[in-house]
Amino acid sequence: MSSINRNKIVIRVDANFELGIGHLMRCMALINAIHHVYEIYFILRSSSSFFKNLIESNGFHAIFIETNDNEIEDTLTIINKIDPSYIIVDHYELDFIWESNFYEIYKIIVIDDLCNRKHKCHYLIDSIFLRNGADYIDKVNSECIVFSGSKYAFINDSFLKYRLKSISKRVTTKSIFNVLISFGGTDNLRLSEKAYRIVRSIKNEVNISIVTTSANKNLSDLKCILEKDSQCSLYVDEMNMPQRFLENDVAIGGIGGSSLERAVLGLPCLGVVVAQNQLELALGLSKFGAIIIGDIDELENSIKDFLKRDMSLWYKQSKHCLDVTDGLGISRICNNIFDIPPEIELHNITESDSDLLYKWQIEPDARRYSRNEKIPSQAEHVVWFKHSLINKSRRMWKVYFKYQYCGYARLDRLSDSEEVSILISKSFQGLGIGSQVIEKLKENSLFGKLDAEVDKRNTVSSGLFKKKGFRATSDSFYQWVKA
Repeated sequence: MSSINRNKIVIRVDANFELGIGHLMRCMALINAIHHVYEIYFILRSSSSFFKNLIESNGFHAIFIETNDNEIEDTLTIINKIDPSYIIVDHYELDFIWESNFYEIYKIIVIDDLCNRKHKCHYLIDSIFLRNGADYIDKVNSECIVFSGSKYAFINDSFLKYRLKSISKRVTTKSIFNVLISFGGTDNLRLSEKAYRIVRSIKNEVNISIVTTSANKNLSDLKCILEKDSQCSLYVDEMNMPQRFLENDVAIGGIGGSSLERAVLGLPCLGVVVAQNQLELALGLSKFGAIIIGDIDELENSIKDFLKRDMSLWYKQSKHCLDVTDGLGISRICNNIFDIPPEIELHNITESDSDLLYKWQIEPDARRYSRNEKIPSQAEHVVWFKHSLINKSRRMWKVYFKYQYCGYARLDRLSDSEEVSILISKSFQGLGIGSQVIEKLKENSLFGKLDAEVDKRNTVSSGLFKKKGFRATSDSFYQWVKA
C-alpha cells in the first residue's frame, strides 16, 4: 500500500430505522466540506435503499457489510483495497479494540459524544456542549489530539448563510405564530403526530411545520392526519432546513445534532429526550438556558407551558441559543485536521465600515502586539479612518468568510514594497484565515514585495509569516519577494 498521495476517506458509521440517521448526517455535514479534496467511501451494516440513495445521491460510495464474527477482518480487507488517507469512525459500538486494527496503517478520526469508552486514534472530535478535552484524559492514547466542545459542532455551511438574517428576525419577533415540529428522520415514537395534536389543541391559529424523512415508517398515517389542516405544512426529506428554522418562531423536537443547528439560528426549542445518550447534551443546554426540556410522559403539559411563556423568556432563550455555537466547527476541523484552507474574499473598505473596524480594534488583546498598544477612543478612530480613506498610499480591505466579515487587512506603500497589517477578530482566529489573507495580499501586491513588522513576543504571527515564505531581515522584520 502506498503511504503517500492518498486522497480517499473511509467512514465507518451505521444508520437504520431503529437507530436513526443522526450519526450519518453529522458525517455528511463534515464530508460535504472536504469531498472536493477526497473521494468518500461509507461503510455501513444497513443495506436499506433509503440510506444507499442518500449517500450515493451526494456523490459518495456506499459499501454494505454483514454483521458477523468476521466483521473486523471483512472491513480491514475493504479498507486496504481503498487505501485511504483517513478513517472516520462514528459508532457507539466501536472502541480501541476495533481502532487498534487500523491505527498503525491509517490516520484514525473518532467522532464521539458519550465519553464512555477507550479509543485509539489520532484525532477525536466530541462536539457536545460544554465537553472538555480533559474528560478524555484516561480514554485516549497520549498521541491523540482531542477537539472538544460545541465550537467543533457539525453545522452545515447552509446554516451560516441564514445566521445574520435569523439574528435580525429574532429581535423583532413580537409573538409566537409559527411552530416547527421535528423529531428526527425516523420518529419511531410518533412524537410528531402527538406534538401536532397538542399544539393544535392549544393554539388553533398558529402555523405548524412538521419535518421528517421518507425513512419515517409512519409517514402515510401522518399525511392522512394533516391533509385537512391548511395551516400545517409537512416537509419530507427537506433540503433547506435553515429556511425552515428561520421562518419559525419556536421548535418542538428531539435532542441531538439538530439542537445545535437550531441554536446557531437562535431558535428557542422545547427539547424532548428520546434516548439515554441525549441526556447529557439536554442537561447542558438546559442549564445554559438554550433549551427547555420537555417531559416525554407529560408532553401535553410541557408543550402548553412552553407555548404560553412570556415573550421576555423567549428573547432570553434565543440569545442563549446564539451563544451556544458560532457554527464554524467544520471549518475548524478542516483547518486543524485536513489542512484545507478556508475560502475568503477581500472586499474594499468603504465609508460605512468605520464602526466595524472600531469594534475589532477594541476587542480584548486585539492591540497587544501593535506598535501602539493603546486602544483609541471612538473619536480618535474616526479621525484615523477618514485620513486612511483618502491616503493614496494605503489600501484597505475587510475579510469576508462564511457570509460575514471577520477582520481587516491593509497594505501601506513604501519605496519599493508594501507593509502588511492584518487584524482577525478573536472569534475567527484558529481557522487559518490569516494565512489565506496573506496569500490574497501577495496577489494584490504592487511590487511583488511585502514587508511585515512583527513584535518579538508574537511567535504565532512570526511563525505564520515564515510559513508563508517571508524571510527574517532582522529580529522583528520579515520580507516576501515574488519568485
